[in-house]
Amino acid sequence: PTFYNRPQRQQTEAGQQERGGFGDELEGEVVHGKLFPGNAKAGNLPAAPTLTSRLDGLYSEGIMVGGFKIVQVKKGHEAELERLFAELRAEMRAHEPGCLLYSLLKSRAKPGAYIVHEQYRDQAALDAHQKSAHGAKYFPRMRAIIEKIDVEYFDGVVD
Repeated sequence: PTFYNRPQRQQTEAGQQERGGFGDELEGEVVHGKLFPGNAKAGNLPAAPTLTSRLDGLYSEGIMVGGFKIVQVKKGHEAELERLFAELRAEMRAHEPGCLLYSLLKSRAKPGAYIVHEQYRDQAALDAHQKSAHGAKYFPRMRAIIEKIDVEYFDGVVD
């Protein structure tokens, strides 16, 4: 199989965008030094290859994908994030059979701090989530109330 190097982790402050979930509208992604368009205006570049599993920093096909987003919500917007998340998750349950888990955890120690834990059957299921119509509706609304987010995706080893 063909393997590709791809960054797994991106961090953002308010106003910047990250890959995955709340930040699908990247201008593009870099694979072997070439820019491939995301869901935004990236010009007439070829589509990025579909990548699915991680093996020593490289990707192949067919492996479960999980992600963690560490989120800090702007003060006073906690209830709004929780409501938006619940609405998004209901849409996902109805339209994303490849999503195995999508949960929101609230910190006991840090006000406004959350973890989004997500798990997908494979990279294709994650890609479908990131390109979904319900995501296009909810992701921008969530990003608007997020102060900071740290995103990292992992490949399944034992499921």
